[in-house]
Amino acid sequence: AKSDHKRPHLVVEEHFLRKIPFEVLTRDKYTSEKLRDKGVNAVFLGNPIMDGLTPRGIDISGGRVVGVLPGSRAEAFENFRRILAVVALVPEPAEYYCAVPGPLDSARLLAVGHEEGWDVGEDGSLSRGSQVMRMVRNGFEDIIARAEVLIGLAGTANEQAVGMGKPVVSFAGTGPQTTVTRMTKQEMMLGGSVRYISDFPEAVAQEVSYLLSHPDEAARRGRIGIERMGAPGASRRIAEHIAQTLPAEAPHRVA
Repeated sequence: AKSDHKRPHLVVEEHFLRKIPFEVLTRDKYTSEKLRDKGVNAVFLGNPIMDGLTPRGIDISGGRVVGVLPGSRAEAFENFRRILAVVALVPEPAEYYCAVPGPLDSARLLAVGHEEGWDVGEDGSLSRGSQVMRMVRNGFEDIIARAEVLIGLAGTANEQAVGMGKPVVSFAGTGPQTTVTRMTKQEMMLGGSVRYISDFPEAVAQEVSYLLSHPDEAARRGRIGIERMGAPGASRRIAEHIAQTLPAEAPHRVA
């Protein structure tokens, strides 16, 4: 799961990867290339987290769509509060859709919005002036498919979003999963398809606004994400590759 984009493998790691496994399957193409340069039998067949992301057919209506990924851990509620502060400063009209993962309580997210001066609608949405934030549970794939840009304070979800060709804007949150270190390392690993912004909330809102008004740049960053994460279907490719190439006498030598 380690990427040389974020932190190169240590000499001692390279030594054991040369000596112990029959083959090393990497999480990105660049890491496989760097390991092969050091004599490691490494191959990149894609990243399994990109599998199973077909939209479910949920109606994500509206004109321009901005996706919101608050994360799935306890800190997501306070991070959602920070995301709302960003949204309030974006001048372009857009529909905001928050992907609510299973562990999060939608009612608590709405309560956070109410505390920040947003109106809670009968349909479970938040509104403030011309901005509308809609909550969608189990609709991550549909939101990504429609969104032009995403505001993301997530881990895996940010990676999946850029892997589906959509740029993500991130910033530091309030908990251990969204520290400056974690978010900047994610940016390094994903090559700028996730752009970390340190000046909160003004510069974050400006970055979202910039991507909404520069679709060519949004598309360019999306292409970087696709290249970094690889095409869907990795799980099957990896399984078939192992079945076809692993020596029968050494089934335990896989890293």
